[in-house]
Amino acid sequence: MDNYHEYKPNAALSRYIECIWILNGQNNETNSIVEPLVSGGRTELIFTRSEILWYGSNRIDEAERISSSFLLGQRDRVKYITCLDQYSSLGVRLRYGCLPVFIDAPANSFSNRIILLNKILGTEIDRLTETLIEEKNKGNSIQILESWLQKNINGPNSDWRHFPFSGYRNYFNGRKLR
Repeated sequence: MDNYHEYKPNAALSRYIECIWILNGQNNETNSIVEPLVSGGRTELIFTRSEILWYGSNRIDEAERISSSFLLGQRDRVKYITCLDQYSSLGVRLRYGCLPVFIDAPANSFSNRIILLNKILGTEIDRLTETLIEEKNKGNSIQILESWLQKNINGPNSDWRHFPFSGYRNYFNGRKLR
């Protein structure tokens, strides 16, 4: 990856978010990297306008082309993705099972899938993406994103613990998930 950096979230978000990351780079026919995404119980919110190819588990089939912000669901098998041309993305890697804190749905409802964020959160997310991508200062982008995330914390509903990766630590109170 050309330019990938991870940042710790602010204290108010750290119990729900593992990290915020920024990725910038260039892919072309001579420098095209298909990135394997390892399995795990974490969901990511990825803010981008860059063209991305989602291969899922099978790199032989035709890839799905994506060019707006999306949710990358938790994975129980390796998936493949590549960025095209000049790309710039800002991502939020959630802690295990924490998706319902921000989106009113069980984390496992998005397992092994990519879903456009505007299908889940409405067109507000397109405006946020535009602001994040156009901001030249990384620190400002992160502050804007953290502010949006803090405003969108829901009290976890009764389903927030229901995801298929049992045994991970519950970051809310230190108990094992059931």
